[in-house]
Amino acid sequence: MTPVTLTGWLHASLRLTARAPWLWLLYLAINAVLLAGTHLSLALGIFVNVVQLLIGVGLAGFVDTKHRALPFPALKSAILRSLPLAILAASAIVLVWLVLRIAVSLYHNDTDEILAFFYQAQWLPARYAEMTFRQLTGWLYASSISILVFVLLMLTSFASWFSYPLMLFDNYPWSQAKIMGDEAVTVYAAPFYQLMLLIFILVIVMARILPWLTPVMYTWVAMLMYVSYQDVFRTL
Repeated sequence: MTPVTLTGWLHASLRLTARAPWLWLLYLAINAVLLAGTHLSLALGIFVNVVQLLIGVGLAGFVDTKHRALPFPALKSAILRSLPLAILAASAIVLVWLVLRIAVSLYHNDTDEILAFFYQAQWLPARYAEMTFRQLTGWLYASSISILVFVLLMLTSFASWFSYPLMLFDNYPWSQAKIMGDEAVTVYAAPFYQLMLLIFILVIVMARILPWLTPVMYTWVAMLMYVSYQDVFRTL
């Protein structure tokens, strides 16, 4: 039996990319557009970003199932199957963020921050033409980078890294998926925490140096959620 390792997960994500490069390029292009939309509404941005990330997990399952010549739904059906659960998860994360925003705003007696959560028209800076590519992409994706960190913290604390794929592909209820996910993390703690450390290091580098890689990071995290789930629960 092949051991569960971080290296194995990284190799599996590369193989998954090679199996449907045009599909992943299309998903990446859509990511690049949608992730930049948080400047009108942070609430809408969180919702769209999380839905887009989790639909990527469903796409990874579609690509892998098709490659292994198993019965698989059409691409449209695979996306529609992922959508309700992704919307539910995204709505929960928006609600948690809103509660935190309200608590902080009331503490600082600044209720304008609550309204800004729903609408914050941040247009391109007047001097955007003089911005470097890194500065412009940093402005576009700053909120998406923060959202990704928040989602990862939510997944690894209130839920589980494996909860979403367990619910999507195995039809487990959230409570059971969380228990099974936590047990899997305990058994395979070494590769899991190595993966989390790698992701957070890359997020820091991306935020400071390579913000244009934000859509790539979302795509890669979606793949890793799937390949790690497949590897762990095929081994358990």
